[in-house]
Amino acid sequence: MGRNRNLARDIRDVLAKWLPKAVASAELNSPAYCLFIWYQDFSGDDVTPQFGLATSEYRDACLETMRKSSALEAIWKPQQICHDPPFPGWPVHQADCEPIAAQSRELYDRLSRRVFGPVARVVWRVRNLRADSQELEMLALNPLRDELHKMAIEMNTSIAWFDLIPVTDDFVVFPCDYIGCWAYDDFTAAVPTDKAALIDRAGLNPFD
Repeated sequence: MGRNRNLARDIRDVLAKWLPKAVASAELNSPAYCLFIWYQDFSGDDVTPQFGLATSEYRDACLETMRKSSALEAIWKPQQICHDPPFPGWPVHQADCEPIAAQSRELYDRLSRRVFGPVARVVWRVRNLRADSQELEMLALNPLRDELHKMAIEMNTSIAWFDLIPVTDDFVVFPCDYIGCWAYDDFTAAVPTDKAALIDRAGLNPFD
């Protein structure tokens, strides 16, 4: 586990330095309400995390044209939503986190053996008897998820994003799996309580 944790920490360190510069170069038509950092599960060949910037133009359009529950789903999972074009603010600005591609590939190859390796899989399942396949994947990815959560907390509290791009008052950095299966756990672990309170007071909490 030591090598996995070190790799995940290296990924966090590179991403923490690179991401603000990448975000600053984005051209947005309206303030961003969220910087998403999407990490992958084990289902695809490309495991490079991506980042996305979703804007208030997109959020407002979702709230104006969709039922509240559907709007919140679209607001917090824009990577999983397909709107009929043209739709304001969609698709969101999205790009690969290229500087961590090689390290991510190595880490995923190592972590996947916990879930899919013939011997390790048996041991892993015995240790986590009550977990289903989806939960096993989440547990296997915890070294990366933990580091992304730590990075997001720091970015949410110590970076003046308004100096880099236009942002809303409730702007948050939110790491989340690309499919969105573990969004609640990620949101709870990565978004500080004061930021979550702002979102909640605006009626935009995706997990009410």
